[in-house]
Amino acid sequence: MLYPNQNARILDTIDHHLISSTVNKVSELIPEVIHTQIATTRTLVESSVQEIFKEDNVVLLFAFISVTIPVIYLFCKLYCPSQREKKRSAHFH
Repeated sequence: MLYPNQNARILDTIDHHLISSTVNKVSELIPEVIHTQIATTRTLVESSVQEIFKEDNVVLLFAFISVTIPVIYLFCKLYCPSQREKKRSAHFH
């Protein structure tokens, strides 16, 4: 017959074994998963870059950039308070 603390000790041993084996298995898989993700990302980026630099798409790329930069600038001007406004609002609080 097992006593309560023996039973708990056995469960702790089983838990420790399960945790360590799970950690070992996951740590074996992580480099493989990372390598696969890097390879997939590299392939996607390469194909995207090749697609972008086809002759027709270069014009679209420059058009996209020339529209995006002013939009980002205006967004920052509208939604990011300037240093002067920050000081002024801090004065009133």
